[in-house]
Amino acid sequence: MEQRDTSSWSSIIAAYAQLGHCEESLALFWQIDTTPGRATFLAALDACSGLSSLSHCRQVHAAADHTGWISDLAVATSLVASYGKCKGVEESKAVFDRIEHPSTVSWNSLLRSYAQNGHLAKAASFLEETIPSPDVVSFNTLAAAYIQHGRVNEALEILTKRMPCWDSFSHNTAMVAHAQAGHIHKVKEVFEKMEEPSTVSWNTLICIFVQAGECESAARLFHQMDLEGTQADKVSFLAVLDALGRITALQKGKLVHGELHHSRFQSDVMTNNAVVNFYGRCGCLRGAKVAFEATTRQDVVSWNGIISVYANNGHFEETFDLFWRMKDFLFKLPKNTLTLVMQSWVVGRMGSRQH
Repeated sequence: MEQRDTSSWSSIIAAYAQLGHCEESLALFWQIDTTPGRATFLAALDACSGLSSLSHCRQVHAAADHTGWISDLAVATSLVASYGKCKGVEESKAVFDRIEHPSTVSWNSLLRSYAQNGHLAKAASFLEETIPSPDVVSFNTLAAAYIQHGRVNEALEILTKRMPCWDSFSHNTAMVAHAQAGHIHKVKEVFEKMEEPSTVSWNTLICIFVQAGECESAARLFHQMDLEGTQADKVSFLAVLDALGRITALQKGKLVHGELHHSRFQSDVMTNNAVVNFYGRCGCLRGAKVAFEATTRQDVVSWNGIISVYANNGHFEETFDLFWRMKDFLFKLPKNTLTLVMQSWVVGRMGSRQH
């Protein structure tokens, strides 16, 4: 493409940001050879948020000022949100104050800036006294912030007494709040009130049961989710493999591995690492090794995982063989890998002396 217009630039900048390549996204933003538009600035601010970079946010802000796009409601609101994600609460408020007619999204963006940066008293008073028409998003934002800071009772008060209505996020937030309060039975009650629970809601429920040690129930929920026609995603597979690994349910885990193999996550490094860990917990070294070798892009976590499997199962010779393979694969070995191998060496030496 020889001549790029603003739309083309915006599309490629947004694509890099959405894929998590935020540095590259911003590099493209500064290379743009035409006048940036609304979509261009929204994409660049998305990249700033992804990096949590206050300095980058300020630079994009300056460019928006220079080009006049700061007066656009969508750009200004996105800047409020981006400053909040970059811990620039004062800058977030300053940009908001320049918006002549803030939208509901603008008000909620500043509320989120206060809430996610720990200014809970300011966020609460802003919601109660300043926002002209708070909506479900407003209350969800404050409730989630209370949960994040361990103030579960205040979160539940908002959810049960002050919410004008509930959406799926409200249900998920309520499940997490009840779980933190130790009310697992109420978690299930909240879930069952949802007419059509999303994958995120199923995942929230499954993860709560895993963390509560109810691993068999978590596995049943995963199966129920499938029966009800909700498609599992990456988080679903990670959660159920964790649950089945904890209770060493090898045969059930093999079935989940089979489902994963036929899903779009079969080449995902994180899910493959979870499979290796599952087989290791079950003492199935062959399954762990096959899963590890099938991982097309092995990272440090992959190598540490398979080394841990062999070390924890007492196969010290294979542990050292994998260590040397890893040494050839990586330029610099992580400290935790060296510690693990040294521990294996000590345990192996002690075992050989006892025999």
